[in-house]
Amino acid sequence: MMKQIDAFIDELYQNVRDTAQVRELKEEMRVHLLESIDELQSQGLSLEESIRTAFEKFGDVNKLKKELTENDVIRRTRARRFLALIVILGVLGSAILLLYSVWNDNISQDKLNQVFDVAKTYANNDEMSEELLVDILENNTSISAIGFKRVPAGKSSLEYPYEYIYPANTPINSYGEFKTPTPNGVWLIKNYKYSLLAQSTDRTVTFAIDVMQWKYPYQFYFLGRVLLIIYWLLFIVWATTNLYVNHTRNKWKWIVIFTLFNVIGYWLYIDEIKSAQLRRSWLYIKMIACLAGLYIGYRGINLMLLPTKSGDMDIIVFGMDIPLNTQSLIIYGAVFVLAGIFLVLTPIVIHNKLVWKKG
Repeated sequence: MMKQIDAFIDELYQNVRDTAQVRELKEEMRVHLLESIDELQSQGLSLEESIRTAFEKFGDVNKLKKELTENDVIRRTRARRFLALIVILGVLGSAILLLYSVWNDNISQDKLNQVFDVAKTYANNDEMSEELLVDILENNTSISAIGFKRVPAGKSSLEYPYEYIYPANTPINSYGEFKTPTPNGVWLIKNYKYSLLAQSTDRTVTFAIDVMQWKYPYQFYFLGRVLLIIYWLLFIVWATTNLYVNHTRNKWKWIVIFTLFNVIGYWLYIDEIKSAQLRRSWLYIKMIACLAGLYIGYRGINLMLLPTKSGDMDIIVFGMDIPLNTQSLIIYGAVFVLAGIFLVLTPIVIHNKLVWKKG
């Protein structure tokens, strides 16, 4: 009898993914069938008649199997689409932050220094002209406008208008200087002003060179952070949903791991429920956390060794504006070093206290 019941149930769930929830439903159906068969037998039916009648009460087997399969396919399709959305958000957010960091902090500064070097050379040789400004602008696509003026020694540059401006329609403020920031015409891109003052060889004139360079504004960086936060939260929701579908023990432990390690934590969870290779997974996590911790600690040490600058100057490290003075460099540097040590040691502590030990 049990073989017939198991065969009947297995046929119904033939194309349905095997999860703890499905196994629970199978067990409930098995109990229900056994009770129904016992009841039919008590009414005078034979065992075979009772089994056949109990099966018939469920209706058309093919129809039931189709409905179960379709429902499972729908759930899995929705889960895949939700995961695809999460991945897109994560990739997009990471790309935005990477683009912001690489362009604003590195590439654009190098291009600006190149322009200033060329402009300073020509200004000192008194060879600056509108044609040269046009040539500089056309050979550096990161520059949107450039202006030049000569200021007598001891005078303020605000007292003198630009001798040359290119393009001529660049917005000017009430002081006769470039307006900053100004819209670039491209979504989430703005023009920012950068100035260079250089004295002539006889020190009688100061050459003032203003450059408008396009950069991504803070809103662009903020958008990337928001997308990553949304990705992180949605992934926790998705992973937790799968966690409850599988009725895994110690759910809160895994939710904490998902929250801290995200996709790496979910990888560990899959490893836990499907294999006995937990130590291997934790080896990978410890390697990643160790490398991240070493890098953050290195940046902290590097920060503490930086030469101090004026109080108005700062540097961006891990998205934070850090003033280039002695006190800030030491405090932030020490925090990064401590954070690096924490990242190196944390996986070992979590492994010993939270994760089930495998043989």
